Amino acid sequence: MVASSSSSIVSHRFSGFGLSGLLTGGHHHSHATPSGTQKKSAGAKRVWLRIASNLVAASVLLLSLITMLVLLVQGMFDRRVVQFNYQTDANYWRPFEQSCLVNAQGFVPHSCTDDERAVLNTDDAWSALGLQLARTLQVPSQDVYFVTTCLVGCLDETQSAELHLLVGRSSYPACKPTQQQSVLGMVMVEAAVVDSIFPDGAFLATIFADVAASESVPYINSDGTANVVLTNPTRVLVGLDGATQTSPDGLNSIIFSYPLGSRYFVESHCVSQIIDISQLVRNQVGYSVGETSGKAIVPGWVCGHNVSNAAELLWLQSATAIASFGGIAADLYITSKGLRGLLRHKPVLTYDILSSLERRKLLLLLIVLSGAPSLLYVDVARIYYGTDNGGRIWLLSILSLGIFFAFGAYLLVVLLQFLPSPRRLLRHRILPVSTSVFIYASIPAIILNIHGSHELLSNTFYDVPGVLLMHIGGNDCACGAYDTTGVETATAYLFGFIVWAVGGCAVASVVYAVLATYLRSQIWCLRTEWAKENAFMRACGLPHWCSGLPLDEADAIRIGSRLFCKPSMQARMGFGTLLLTAPHARKVLAQDTTSADEPTYVLVSIYALLPSLLPPSLRQISPRIFGEIKKNTLSPPATRRLRRSTRYEQSDGTCVG
Repeated sequence: MVASSSSSIVSHRFSGFGLSGLLTGGHHHSHATPSGTQKKSAGAKRVWLRIASNLVAASVLLLSLITMLVLLVQGMFDRRVVQFNYQTDANYWRPFEQSCLVNAQGFVPHSCTDDERAVLNTDDAWSALGLQLARTLQVPSQDVYFVTTCLVGCLDETQSAELHLLVGRSSYPACKPTQQQSVLGMVMVEAAVVDSIFPDGAFLATIFADVAASESVPYINSDGTANVVLTNPTRVLVGLDGATQTSPDGLNSIIFSYPLGSRYFVESHCVSQIIDISQLVRNQVGYSVGETSGKAIVPGWVCGHNVSNAAELLWLQSATAIASFGGIAADLYITSKGLRGLLRHKPVLTYDILSSLERRKLLLLLIVLSGAPSLLYVDVARIYYGTDNGGRIWLLSILSLGIFFAFGAYLLVVLLQFLPSPRRLLRHRILPVSTSVFIYASIPAIILNIHGSHELLSNTFYDVPGVLLMHIGGNDCACGAYDTTGVETATAYLFGFIVWAVGGCAVASVVYAVLATYLRSQIWCLRTEWAKENAFMRACGLPHWCSGLPLDEADAIRIGSRLFCKPSMQARMGFGTLLLTAPHARKVLAQDTTSADEPTYVLVSIYALLPSLLPPSLRQISPRIFGEIKKNTLSPPATRRLRRSTRYEQSDGTCVG
């Protein structure tokens, strides 16, 4: 709608192709000419794309909240799950020696190699391990059993180590069997921090004795899955001096991580177990079975973690996620109205929510804050590589991390706009950026770039400096008793991959926007000289250096010698438009009007749009008015705030110059 009688002449002149739709920023259907139909068809496609983009943007925010809820159910802040490796798994069990013999007094003297005796640092510790093995297996006085030693890890000094012992009656069992094999016993040896008992640390031996095999019971993991474990396995602490004591809890591998600082640290720990895999060996080439019990067994752990002050993180993410939805609620309201109007072939107001984010810095900050806990999620997810639902937790965690870094990187771009630029020197040119390409490309790019890092991150999680080491093949390796200073965070390792992904998408967003600008206007940058003469744009202010907003004069509406800002641009700049509610609501039409019929449009912050539509009795706080549009001209408001007693309705608005 145009304001004055002189402008109405222009309206009549262009009424054939729908100036009213143009002035409202909407889409107007016309059947005047085939070329006009083609233009309107292209316009309709753009409107559909904007609506689809807005729905996707809302889905991304919703996905962040859903991810948090799913991870919460999966035990993100407090989780326990059984973990183990089959003997035939690649890159885990490997042969060490087949030399040791054990009788009722322990290891037969001189039967074990020097390399085996060196593993536990002292001969006293190795001899004590042999004695505990003999007692637990109840070796008859006249018998001698064969002991195979196997290793996991410690291929170099950056890997943690495990020592495994397999006991056979008449031959040495295989570390990586090619078929079912019978064993009399199985031992897993690690280290544990037990300062109150062994100030210098101790080795933890978890022993399966077939002669005294305990009952198999189901263990319900935090995610609802189940495994079968043997009750009360024998756990013995072995000191460097040969002293032994029953372990009170089998606790070891206590590792700290600080992805969000010392207040929200992650404490990971494991409790050693003997796992009954009798129901899981159908697809296994080889495995070990108790000679008498018939149980297929392998050592493992119940591993878990706790997050300190987890309730605070939960409240933080919930509050910021809900506030983010509140921040786009008005945009979704306008989008839904636009969708209804489009389906009815009516002019509609549409705009791209993402491109308006640079004007909505509070909303952008809330989105980033709601994704910040993903830094912790990824650190936790790497603990559970190879477990049931471990892959799902990892995927959801890196999805949340991708959203965080995509919006976080865009926030840095927006902050760049605060740096002053030599506008006269640059001749009021701004580098265009496609916000949609930046955000929508960065999220999958980050996910694809880091998805394959799960196993590596899981292994590096346990590459913590040890306080008690195993000596294996010239390497000194940690084995379960770790330094409490903490492990390098997952994000620190992944950061380089993320920077490459985001950087590539940032370049792509600029290239795409520059090419689109050139194809549309035959220029490479956005020209913003026109905004100096536009009262609305002067009041809003222009960004420096770059922008995802359509600020070029080609995106303004020229009427006579003046350039007007579209209603869609006003919405992108962060404003909603209101009209006084009337019995018969005025429509924005391209027809002759008098000054008396000219409505006054009220501009308020887009955040205040929905509260402004409430009935006066429910509107406890009157939103502040940014300005009023009269006769397509921005003017100061008659009152600073909306009138308490007046009811308003949302309007598609009008152009402003």
